[in-house]
Amino acid sequence: MKVKTINLKINPLRVLALMLLLASHSLFSQQFKTLVGQVKHDSLSVSGIHIINQTKGTATITDVEGTFEMVVSPGDILFFSAIQFKPKALPIATTLFEAAALTVYLEPFVNELDEVVVRPYDLSGDLSRDLQNTAIQNPVNFYSLGIPGFGGKREEKIVSGKSLLLNTLLLPISGGINLEAAYKHFSGYYKSLKKKRQLDKQFEITYQIIQFYGVQFLMDNYALSEENVYEFITGAQENFPIDGAFRKKNHTQLLSFLETYASEFKPPGNTKS
Repeated sequence: MKVKTINLKINPLRVLALMLLLASHSLFSQQFKTLVGQVKHDSLSVSGIHIINQTKGTATITDVEGTFEMVVSPGDILFFSAIQFKPKALPIATTLFEAAALTVYLEPFVNELDEVVVRPYDLSGDLSRDLQNTAIQNPVNFYSLGIPGFGGKREEKIVSGKSLLLNTLLLPISGGINLEAAYKHFSGYYKSLKKKRQLDKQFEITYQIIQFYGVQFLMDNYALSEENVYEFITGAQENFPIDGAFRKKNHTQLLSFLETYASEFKPPGNTKS
């Protein structure tokens, strides 16, 4: 009985396509999570501690209770830094990534100071120097008095054309025309202001996407330079429904959009065809 020899023809293009498919699947399946953690210490302040995700290039600080939130993936390295503590690097192993919350204990940093001379009232005897070093009390505001108040920037109110028209029709009752609002409508000021606010909202979600995935992650996975990261994300937003995928936390779809756009992205100033 003869054994029939089977000749297999391997198509190099198909092999390459399969390798790219596997590589892209590995990228799209990467896990992301907003890790909630807290730095604790019995006596030292845990407020304002800098936390850097060295893998993704993102950063945050702790609040007055020492709590923080940081987007991480398995294998990332978090770096904790503060003047009152020794620096600490914390690798995010799978067990830490899957934990519901993270508690971090830092070791105090003890710094021995040189001998100092304490004078009465901390005066040096030099009048001009002592006047410059006089403590200035913080101004009193609703924060210091414990009164609720608005601390943000107040936006200018845009008077709608409908309201302006109604005010004109009811002139005897309203008492007069809002000339400033009328001028801003006719001059196009309100139109420009609306457009500016739309751009501000667009910039905000662009910033959130970059902060979430991290500058370093985007540079490494899409062959970008640091100065081209912003143009890359905004270009992807114009060509794909990136914002909707980000709001729905559909990372697989969003990264797929970025991978597709990366093949056609041309950085500003690149003259190559």
